[in-house]
Amino acid sequence: CNLDPKPHYHFHASRLKVAPKRHLLAYNVVFYLGRVPVLYTPFLYKSLKPKHFLRFKLQPGYDRRNGGFVKSTLLTEHGPFLYSKLFIDYYTGQGLGGGGELHRRKDVDSRGALFGYRIKENQSTKRERWAVLGDGYQALLGSAAFQARLQIQSDPTFNNDYARSNAFRVTPELVNGAALVYRLPSLTARLSASRVDVDAGNRVTFIKREES
Repeated sequence: CNLDPKPHYHFHASRLKVAPKRHLLAYNVVFYLGRVPVLYTPFLYKSLKPKHFLRFKLQPGYDRRNGGFVKSTLLTEHGPFLYSKLFIDYYTGQGLGGGGELHRRKDVDSRGALFGYRIKENQSTKRERWAVLGDGYQALLGSAAFQARLQIQSDPTFNNDYARSNAFRVTPELVNGAALVYRLPSLTARLSASRVDVDAGNRVTFIKREES
């Protein structure tokens, strides 16, 4: 904690080795909350690299529907503008699920993301459940640009059971579309296609509502 002179928390180590821009290694480390020691570890390692090619995370947990689970995430930096995530999850109640994400963001005129996930449930519905989501925007030569949105999934409640991070746990509708836009000083031309599917009322399937 950077508060001076009385930090809210700090680490104390008997010995410390620092390799600048590489790593930090501490021995006999005690974590203090205020003046109270709350955690001890014989050693503590922290990478000091500004960029990490690979990062791995395990998340154990339990919920009533899926039972005990372990979610694993492998994050890979492919360059300054591109990274991916690989998901492999095991649920004691439903089995093995997996998927991934791909993100690209060069600037506001060149960005996109793609997410996919699939699981064949052993219990509960015993159905194959999946989702493929994406969006992108790319400026082309001159005053043209291409934009797209992809949103398809097996059922409206998929996000509630398996999405890693989604503000909308139930998806009442799916919106898909793509457009090519060309701008002139006094004119904008747009060629587009779109489709909207909505919950059929049973939270199991979607039906097409409109298409243009």
